[in-house]
Amino acid sequence: MKPFTAVVLSLAALAAVPIAQQQVQNGRVERRQAASIDRELGAVPSAEPAWIAWRVPMIEGRRDLCSWYVDDSNATRGFLAEHAPGSSGPPQITPPTGPVPLEAGTGLVTLVRVVEGRVERLRTVTDDCPIDAGGRTIHWLDGVAPAEGLKFLDGLTRPTSPAILDRITGDARRSIATSAIGAIALHHDPAAETILLRLATGDSETTLRRQAGTRLASRSQRGFDEIRKLVATEQNQSVRRGFVTALGQTRFAATAETLLTLARGDADATVRGDAIYYYASAAGPAGVPNVLAVIQNDTDDRVKARAVQGLATLPDADRIEPLITLARTSANAAVRKQAVTALSHAKDPRAFAFIESILKGNR
Repeated sequence: MKPFTAVVLSLAALAAVPIAQQQVQNGRVERRQAASIDRELGAVPSAEPAWIAWRVPMIEGRRDLCSWYVDDSNATRGFLAEHAPGSSGPPQITPPTGPVPLEAGTGLVTLVRVVEGRVERLRTVTDDCPIDAGGRTIHWLDGVAPAEGLKFLDGLTRPTSPAILDRITGDARRSIATSAIGAIALHHDPAAETILLRLATGDSETTLRRQAGTRLASRSQRGFDEIRKLVATEQNQSVRRGFVTALGQTRFAATAETLLTLARGDADATVRGDAIYYYASAAGPAGVPNVLAVIQNDTDDRVKARAVQGLATLPDADRIEPLITLARTSANAAVRKQAVTALSHAKDPRAFAFIESILKGNR
């Protein structure tokens, strides 16, 4: 009984270890309770750049938001906030020792670089990612509620946000907005989906609307359903095409069926082409006859070629024979050309033999 009790106590102690204390290296950490991120921005001394960081629960799934720096002799995992004066190269990280918190890797850490009390950069890492602070101070905010984090990040998606440093370029502002959308999507709080939907359907610029749609579609079944509905009503052609691409990158139960419906009947040839391309990998071998049917029946050569490209994404066992058949027998020159191109990049002996026969003047 005593050994079992000791194990329970040890696990409880591990869970209580503050992650921030183990995470930041080569810099000073100032920790404090904080309810308002905006208020803390204004409280950061403006004499030199600094970082503000906080942690919230992250959505489930494989989410390793930590970089690897690899050379011939070393592999370093960590986030380099910035280089210390006179230094270069990868993060200077000492592997952590001692107990590892049980919840490490399940939290999202948002870091904002603050200059003159305003945001100049935004990054996200998982809470098990070591941080090389590069000699800077990181103001670690404890007690930030997910709703407060979402509110702050939502504000950064607006091009005229007063929280963003005035003198940075439009591209830098757009980069901050894009990073903020990515951070919102990683929040466990379901309110993140409401924000993403508003951004996807609102008056933000096209790039940000597409980014929000992509994040929303892959986040959950609800998000997928919302973007699927938007494809039917969206008037901005570029945004609509972006939503179709977003659906193509998901793997929900209705992904393949939704893409096939678009590939068969949408008025936009680009949408049909992208839909059949993503359908091929979403449906797998069972979808090959449908892809071949689209190649046969669609009237636009761009759609046909895109469908062949979709076939080319399948494993050799499923793609080589259909591609050879298309290259040999299709009446459409664009299809034959695309099929031969796909076969020329394959490493299957059947593809080699077919390409060799073409070079010899045989088909």
